[in-house]
Amino acid sequence: MKKFDTVDNYYILAFAYRVYNAKWQNIILNLDNDVEEEKLSRICFQLMYAMDSYYEKGLISLTAISDYEIYKSAYSYTLDLLKKNQSNLIWTNSALEKFASELHEKILAFENL
Repeated sequence: MKKFDTVDNYYILAFAYRVYNAKWQNIILNLDNDVEEEKLSRICFQLMYAMDSYYEKGLISLTAISDYEIYKSAYSYTLDLLKKNQSNLIWTNSALEKFASELHEKILAFENL
């Protein structure tokens, strides 16, 4: 299988979605906190909408989650993919490393505001 040398910005949303969906599923399984469950469901649905409309509208601002939190989640997920070093990924390791570096720069820019 040919691996891609770049990671499309769409995956900022997709990776953030994976992180928040896992948190949401954990809350649902533990029957814990209804307020947190509602918050996470709102975040997940907004991220899904943003993913569905990404190629038409680009990255859009969401109300349930900040851009900073999206970048942090996507960065965390990317680092996890690199750590696991899975051979079944569609990207080269260097593409994921570059993507992680770009996300880290965006996070630092937010932190330095």
